[in-house]
Amino acid sequence: MVPEIILEKIQQKFGQKIRYPKDCESLSRDINKNIGSNISATTLLRIFNLRNEGSKPTLRTLDVIAEYIGFESWQLAIEFSMNLAKNQKNDDGKLTYSTNEHLIIIDCNEHFANALQYLKEELVGISILTLLDRNTKMFVKDKIEELKKGKSIYDSVGRYIRKDGEEIYLNRYLKPVLKDGVYMSANVELTNLSTTVYTKTPNPKYVFILDFNFVFLYNDITQLGFEKSYLNRSLKDLVPELEKTKFFELFHLCKSTTNKINFTERITFGENNIRWYEYSLESTGNGVIVITSLLYKSD
Repeated sequence: MVPEIILEKIQQKFGQKIRYPKDCESLSRDINKNIGSNISATTLLRIFNLRNEGSKPTLRTLDVIAEYIGFESWQLAIEFSMNLAKNQKNDDGKLTYSTNEHLIIIDCNEHFANALQYLKEELVGISILTLLDRNTKMFVKDKIEELKKGKSIYDSVGRYIRKDGEEIYLNRYLKPVLKDGVYMSANVELTNLSTTVYTKTPNPKYVFILDFNFVFLYNDITQLGFEKSYLNRSLKDLVPELEKTKFFELFHLCKSTTNKINFTERITFGENNIRWYEYSLESTGNGVIVITSLLYKSD
């Protein structure tokens, strides 16, 4: 049985919930388009518990699923889901809120209010945009038209600003409410991605550009402790074991494709400090644009 957390990440990657056989057919095509591997719609029906009969998915099939959602192998995907489940098990419950067509909060539960250090009555009546970081605001504004068309949206990570100014990462599922085909409101369910609080920064994701020899052409990663002096220097100076990473392998692949390459990589610092980073690589012709963010860490 595929863990629910993995099923959620598949749907996040796909961009919609899997509910019908036709969804599995579309997902099968999307998997092939993204990574060049095939999983039949019939197999996907069984994975999403839409069909009971038939054999269990093979390890190859599970590895393809893992690759589709950004992991090197099924083993690493399972390890991530176990870490995430462990981190979430102490949650008091789901965080929920609703906004009207003008993005004003019309209702929320106590869990959501407590997570952001507010009373419920302080949140009802204010714009949800006042609680979001810049990139998450942009996401909401970009996707509002899809909600108005009745499309539910999975968003892997959103940053919400607490009352004390700090930020937390939350997984989000946005479901529109339509009346006679007219968009009225959106119901949002959230789960904690990590109990770690991240210090507020101008950009939730870090961007840098490398030439094909790993030399920095641009970076905005000074907040990670790197100086501007890394311009015109090599990433290999920063990461001595770069050639052993998945990043190194996919960076070279990026040279020969016009498609974005999205993946997740685990990096261990010391014995117990495990971090998962999410990357997006895109070739610019004379180099590679790298967008990265910390997805999860266990101290």
